[in-house]
Amino acid sequence: MIGANLVGSTYNQKWVIVDLAATKERMRQTRVMCDPKRPFITLPGPGGIRRYEFMLHEGEDEERAASPEFVCELLAAAGPDADSPVVRRQVYTFHARKADRWNSKRIYLAGDAAHLSPPFAGQGMNSGLRDAHNLAWKLAAVVKGQIGAGVLASYQREREPHAWALIELAMNMGRIMMPTSERQAWLVQSAFRLASLVPPVHAYFAQMKYKPKPFYSDGFIADDGGLKLSGRMLPQATLETHDRTRLRFDDVAGSGFAIVAIGPEAQALVASVDVSALGLGAVPRIAVVPQKINLDPGMHEGIVEGRDLDNHFGDIATRAKNMLILLRPDRYVALAMKVEQAQTPGTFIELARGLIGLM
Repeated sequence: MIGANLVGSTYNQKWVIVDLAATKERMRQTRVMCDPKRPFITLPGPGGIRRYEFMLHEGEDEERAASPEFVCELLAAAGPDADSPVVRRQVYTFHARKADRWNSKRIYLAGDAAHLSPPFAGQGMNSGLRDAHNLAWKLAAVVKGQIGAGVLASYQREREPHAWALIELAMNMGRIMMPTSERQAWLVQSAFRLASLVPPVHAYFAQMKYKPKPFYSDGFIADDGGLKLSGRMLPQATLETHDRTRLRFDDVAGSGFAIVAIGPEAQALVASVDVSALGLGAVPRIAVVPQKINLDPGMHEGIVEGRDLDNHFGDIATRAKNMLILLRPDRYVALAMKVEQAQTPGTFIELARGLIGLM
């Protein structure tokens, strides 16, 4: 539609995907069987549904591979689901590709239209959701006249590197999941058995902590003078207010831009920021004081003031005594500044306006 090319590669191996309506397999976790004879994956779903993915060997007929008889044989070899009701059988070819450009005029690509990932890391839909989360607020801001249309050019620059990093992760995981010999399979299985004996190592793999974390090094962000916050997400913290009410940070930040102050003087600092000068409409102001600091009893009208109850901002608070942050609607930091860098909060507003005006 927009004349974009899909660059990357296509897997030689085909896989047959089988979806069941009422599984008899009670294992709650996803299981990956690194069997050189026939690698397969089984994933549980809600309400008794389950998916199996079986690799086909070179020369196996696709039509036969999707037949009820062949699928029954595969399920029988995999576990107790040989006679479970099958709702879908489909042979797939997996791709590791991305579009060389993600928009043309008023058309934008997202999800599988922009990038295709093999399923081995289970991150395809997550990447599509991140695309939508990145693009939606920019489109809304442009339509409302809050930011110039130039902000839309940041979409691909921000999203493409992380989407491709996850595709590369999936390809590497696929190499592990598809051993080509008994020896390779034994090495893979032995390595994971050893890893399971060391709790921190087991947690690292079981919780997929090796996944590349999303962050932006280019786009709608400004240099933060070494704070290493711009382009990164703020954590979902719990804030304890003056009356000990507990609030989730995302709830008080709302769905648009927000101004956040972090530090012992956060309350007075954020109160002095004139958000109307940003031209972004209603922008919440949030003051977060460190876990070990009590809130100043003098409340400021129209400001959410809270103590970082669980110390989720602890690492961030060590980077500067007090700081101001312009938070984007997608919860990524657009601008972060140590208070020492600004003679007045007006300097912060000037920098924020400069960032918005560049778009």
